[in-house]
Amino acid sequence: MKSVAHLVEAQAPLNWRQLGRLGLAIRPIDSLGRYDDRGNEYELGNELLGIAGMRRVKVDPRKSLNYKITNFVDGVRDSRNVFTRQTLKGGVVTPEEIVDAYIDSNKALYEINRRMFLDIDAAKTLGMDEDAIAQNMVNRGQRRAFGFLNEGLFRPYFPSRDVAALFEKRAQEIGAPNAFEQAADVIDRIRDVLSETTLRGDVFPNIENPFSNLPEPTLGPAASLPGLPPLPNTALVNNAQFGNIDPVSRLTLAEETYLSPLEQSYRKKQRTT
Repeated sequence: MKSVAHLVEAQAPLNWRQLGRLGLAIRPIDSLGRYDDRGNEYELGNELLGIAGMRRVKVDPRKSLNYKITNFVDGVRDSRNVFTRQTLKGGVVTPEEIVDAYIDSNKALYEINRRMFLDIDAAKTLGMDEDAIAQNMVNRGQRRAFGFLNEGLFRPYFPSRDVAALFEKRAQEIGAPNAFEQAADVIDRIRDVLSETTLRGDVFPNIENPFSNLPEPTLGPAASLPGLPPLPNTALVNNAQFGNIDPVSRLTLAEETYLSPLEQSYRKKQRTT
């Protein structure tokens, strides 16, 4: 019933809104009563055309942009909350879960930034100059964000020191390793990739979580998987060819041979811990 009532009100000829605008338009030019509550002024000829559905509507991108900026600020906050909501629930968290949450958070942030980039571009198309757009952003505390958005660059989210301290506190409370420290190197590399991502192409990089590809830890002999190089013989664990850990790289020869760089970094972190 509300939907139908709204349509009738908007489409019916000579509805109260049209009559109100006509009443303002017929007032003397020097009368302050020609302006409505929002400071809009109406022309009689244009309002008469509105009876036939031909009224011109002036586009004001400045007002619309303010709403867009509000949505942008809210969206940035929500996308950052994705990371903490998935990883700081209080229980045990793994490096794999932390990296997944970091990627998800930046995917959401990328969509918000991409949308605001297009809104800024649309405001320019509608006649709003760059200085006016910048001023609107500055007034909402988004000076730095405008610099990146205007250049079409994506500024990825990175957990603050306060968030990192929470991970350390939670890990100590439950007596578990600090998974955030274990995932720190991977997060740094992902941030480097995302920092080079443009907002002009609408393409978020396809990033795989290296922790999801690590083999499950086992106390027994590891079986070779089809399609992968055979693992070193466990009997040779103390042999210099396979088992000795290099004091510089902190990896064995087998790990340097078979593991990817990200897996090697994770193995170094585990060994240090």
